[in-house]
Amino acid sequence: MRGGCVGAPGPASDRCGNPTFIPAGTASLSGDTCAFAPDYRPGAADTCIYAGSGGANDRVYYVYLPTSRTVTVNGCQAGSAHDQTVYFRNVCSLDGIANVPACNDDGCGGMRSCTRALRSTITTTIGPGLYYLFADGYAGGTCDCGAFEYALSGI
Repeated sequence: MRGGCVGAPGPASDRCGNPTFIPAGTASLSGDTCAFAPDYRPGAADTCIYAGSGGANDRVYYVYLPTSRTVTVNGCQAGSAHDQTVYFRNVCSLDGIANVPACNDDGCGGMRSCTRALRSTITTTIGPGLYYLFADGYAGGTCDCGAFEYALSGI
């Protein structure tokens, strides 16, 4: 279904038809992407540096920000064990660079491994409104799906 329409709801956080809400004040988000489909990418222009960014199995969440704020989604956590791509979109079902206010692939430091540098983190200032957060991965790698743990702030 790559990016076009919302489609069938599917299980919770599987697609834009059934994203999981992140309540205000949530400090962490964790899960696994392996049992989910590779439905979305950051955008048509691939705003996350690498050609395979965001092409792996993904989970879809949403958050409402009542004011502009700096938001951090930090996947450099012990519970993260796959080659992550994490991004926000302000429109869930459409590809395009204008719909991706923030994206990161391989933002954590250290050795290039699934439990070190291949994990991802975002810190960005975004305006008020509804945003979708995608816990995704790098397609074609040795660890393109798996467990994720994000420390959240500003939500």
